[in-house]
Amino acid sequence: MKPFFQLLALLPLLTGCEWTSDGAIERTARDWAEAYFNYDFIKARKYTTAESCQWLNYAASNMTEGDISLWNEQDTPVEVSVTDVLEGNDTMAIAIVDISYWLAMDSIGQGGNIKRNGRFTLNMVKRNGRWLVKMAGLPQSERQSRD
Repeated sequence: MKPFFQLLALLPLLTGCEWTSDGAIERTARDWAEAYFNYDFIKARKYTTAESCQWLNYAASNMTEGDISLWNEQDTPVEVSVTDVLEGNDTMAIAIVDISYWLAMDSIGQGGNIKRNGRFTLNMVKRNGRWLVKMAGLPQSERQSRD
């Protein structure tokens, strides 16, 4: 019976509010998403692998004047929430991020539109002791918004 009470005493320590020991994956995923979905691609570079920066350049080069105008008219700020982290090993993880009120640029030559909800999967890698987002393309929402 004694081990049960010892485990019960440790339960608050095991169920902290962060998924990883120091919260670095969650912080990086949140900071990257806040920068990316606010179209601050320069800031997003700080949280992106070097080989992924080409995708930030691509996203920036495909923004139209109409996208920028629509974004500037947006009254509701982007909301970012890291909802889950799946750690593969000590150098790879996946972060699930929910985004609200973001500008979806649907296709080249077409104007974007504001989406109320989206869920994105971010591939995370640890390089030189830092967690970074590794992009294999532009982020795609897994949750279809009803907008």
